[in-house]
Amino acid sequence: MPSPDFVMPPEAVAPPAPPAEAAPPSHDAGRAHDPTAEADDQVVAPRLPWRQLIVAGLVGVLIGAALPAGVQAAQDAAADAQVQGLRSTAMAYLTAIAEGDAEPATAIVPVAGHMPPSAVLASAERIDELEVQLVTIDGDRARIDVRFEIGAVGELRELAAERVDEEWRITTSLAEEVIVQSFDGTTGLTVAGVVLAPNRTVLLYPGVYRADVVETPLLRSGGERFEVDGDPDTPSDLFSNPTLTDEFRDAAVDVANARVAACLEQEGCPFEPGAEVPPRAELYIMGIDPAGGAIDLMVPLGYVGSMGQWQELALRANVDEAGALVSWECGQRDTPYRDLSACVP
Repeated sequence: MPSPDFVMPPEAVAPPAPPAEAAPPSHDAGRAHDPTAEADDQVVAPRLPWRQLIVAGLVGVLIGAALPAGVQAAQDAAADAQVQGLRSTAMAYLTAIAEGDAEPATAIVPVAGHMPPSAVLASAERIDELEVQLVTIDGDRARIDVRFEIGAVGELRELAAERVDEEWRITTSLAEEVIVQSFDGTTGLTVAGVVLAPNRTVLLYPGVYRADVVETPLLRSGGERFEVDGDPDTPSDLFSNPTLTDEFRDAAVDVANARVAACLEQEGCPFEPGAEVPPRAELYIMGIDPAGGAIDLMVPLGYVGSMGQWQELALRANVDEAGALVSWECGQRDTPYRDLSACVP
């Protein structure tokens, strides 16, 4: 039996258990969707400081502004390349002419007409002090201003160019039309051994040319100096004027004086007494017929008679294929070359 003074100790009370750690959410496919839990899982991007926002905005503006500037720079570079290309082509063209090489010049700027071989241009006093002054492009057309000198005289020329199939071509040629003419349509000019036929248009590049001196036993031609300035609007007319050799002139004077002297001894002579070829008189070539082998001359006899009548004698020199004199024929005063006969005393 327990003692009356004994008291049972109070029953120990267990401390409250710590709260259980929340278990991670289950990914069981069958679990119901919890919108609250999804909101807790959202990630919020951190906000940039305001200075960084301003800098980012400025970078965007600069990039946007750089785009049209870059396009403009590309366009300027392309235009500059076209200008430099036209400059190079124009300078190559001028250089070919200055070096006396017609073929490459004509290849750069084709011509419509007869162009003699390069020997003709090479024989000339050619252009120098070449300069391409200005190139102006307007769409598919361009203008090229060039300068050069001919015999220390400056010349300015404008060349046109056009773009065809993305390729620029110079369309204005410096080759100038030169027309060789002669009084009878048969005698041409020879330059550097190349015959420039009469009454035919040829094309020559700028320069100072000199015709070759051509001499036969009877005739002399050439030696003329002529300039071509490269302006297509000012074509040059060249005249071939053959002259008599001294020997041929002296022979013609002797024949004319003998013919007049014999005529004056006959009744009905058309010439007045005292008629003879004056000293230093100029004999005129009236015609040359290479096919027929004839050279027609007019020999002045001066003013004779009481009325001071001008008189002259028509002569025809017959020549062989080698150009040597064969015989003479004389004409009448009123019909110089219609009724020719042998010049007999």
